[in-house]
Amino acid sequence: MTVISLSTPEKGARIHLVPRGKKIGEMLDQGEIDSIMIPHPPEPLLRGSKNITRMFANARDEELKYFRKKGFFPIMHILAFKQEVLKNNPWAAVDS
Repeated sequence: MTVISLSTPEKGARIHLVPRGKKIGEMLDQGEIDSIMIPHPPEPLLRGSKNITRMFANARDEELKYFRKKGFFPIMHILAFKQEVLKNNPWAAVDS
């Protein structure tokens, strides 16, 4: 497998590749990873898994609320952190 990186991760950041033969949605469903950010819902969620939930039940409603409050649409990506990361780096999730 060839991995192309345009930059080196920041100090302390780790990149883990999904093992060959595994699917990231299945790993999330089985608790092997804590969260993911992908453009489409993972298959287990679409199949009705009770182990996975979306951050927002209705993202469109949240976007409209944000627009009404701020006057522009929010960014369309969300970052999720492990509790361990936030404990050691609380500045990482500060709302600006």
